[in-house]
Amino acid sequence: MRRVLFILASVLSIAACGGGSKSVSEESTTTSSAEVTTTQAPTTLPPRSTTTVPKTTTTDPLKSGGETPEQAADGFQNAWKASSREGAKPWGDQAAIDVMFRTAYTDTDTLEYKFQSCAANPGFNNAMTCSYTYHGGSLHFIMSNAVGKWRVSRVQFIAD
Repeated sequence: MRRVLFILASVLSIAACGGGSKSVSEESTTTSSAEVTTTQAPTTLPPRSTTTVPKTTTTDPLKSGGETPEQAADGFQNAWKASSREGAKPWGDQAAIDVMFRTAYTDTDTLEYKFQSCAANPGFNNAMTCSYTYHGGSLHFIMSNAVGKWRVSRVQFIAD
């Protein structure tokens, strides 16, 4: 009997000290408990991306054009210099833009477009022709007047 008491006292003292081995199921429970209480640092979301859609504008030919034929011819030619078909729309009709932009603008020491004048054009009703010259030819804009605004309606390149 003393022996049983001794074994019982030994077991109780080991249990009181926290020693002893744990069973497999006790270890799993402890590990599982640790996983549940573990916290992660907050995740930072990537910044939201935005897409900018270019603004589309349309030009109403009845509300655009130049006050004078010279102003419209100059605006049209400046758009051509800048390679801007969109920039030519306030100053010219689509057919004139298509003809003009078939040729790339070139301005060098030997090829410079010089404004000459705008004059009445007897071949077209209520129209004028604005002319530019360059070494080797000339450029003519046939100007039309609709609703008090001048626009380029035709383009002619003439080579000497």
